[in-house]
Amino acid sequence: MTNAVHNRHITRAQLRGYGLSNYLVRRVTAGLTHIAKRGNAHCFALSTTMSALREYAEHPRVRPATRMAIQHALMQLSPLLGNVITAQFGMAGDDRELRDAVIGLLGAQQTTDRALADLKATAAEIRGRTSR
Repeated sequence: MTNAVHNRHITRAQLRGYGLSNYLVRRVTAGLTHIAKRGNAHCFALSTTMSALREYAEHPRVRPATRMAIQHALMQLSPLLGNVITAQFGMAGDDRELRDAVIGLLGAQQTTDRALADLKATAAEIRGRTSR
């Protein structure tokens, strides 16, 4: 099975696994074009799916419970993007060892976060398949 997280793809089953209703998943992905297909599942770009979720949450008639479910899903999906902002260290030359150690630790943390996000995506996909 190809892991959708590495390609930054997400399926409707995974979105359902993150706690979104079937109606909401269909409504949000209706305007999106699928970029890949895995078995019978359409894969959507993660960034455009997250943007569509944010847009849907901004509608005034969306209920607070739905808005909270969307925010919860967005919080869980954001580590999957892997956007990392590197910090600029303005240290003197003698603090180079400390800077290198911090950069190494940040890289290790990113690797751990990525592995955890992969596991969460797999769990969401499994939950999405069984929630039908």
